[in-house]
Amino acid sequence: MPADFRKDLIAQMKNRALIYMEMYDVLSAELGAAKAEALLTKAIFRRGLAAGKSLGRHAPDDLAGLKTSFLAAVPGGEEIFQPEVLRCDGDRLEMQLHGCPLKDAWREAGLPE
Repeated sequence: MPADFRKDLIAQMKNRALIYMEMYDVLSAELGAAKAEALLTKAIFRRGLAAGKSLGRHAPDDLAGLKTSFLAAVPGGEEIFQPEVLRCDGDRLEMQLHGCPLKDAWREAGLPE
C-alpha cells in the first residue's frame, strides 16, 4: 500500500474515533453516561451486524473460509490492524489484532484504557 494512502486511511480512522468521542460527550451531557454508552453500543453493534453480514455465508462450519474472507476485508490490508491468526481449526477461529487507529486516537486524546 502506498505510504500516502496508508497515512490518509489511518487519519480518516482516527477522525472517526474522535467523532465517536464527541458523540459520546454530547449524548452523555444530555442523557447521562450510562444511556450514552448504551445507545452507542447498540448503534455500533447494529453496524457490525450489517458489515459482517457477508461473512455469514461461512456459518457455521467454514472457519477457514471465514478467516480468509475476514482477512481479505481488513481495511488497509494487514499493515494497519496487524491481524495474527492464533488458532484456526474445525472448532475455533481466534485472531488478535495488534493495531487499531481508533484506539490509538483515543489514547492520543488522553482517554484512559
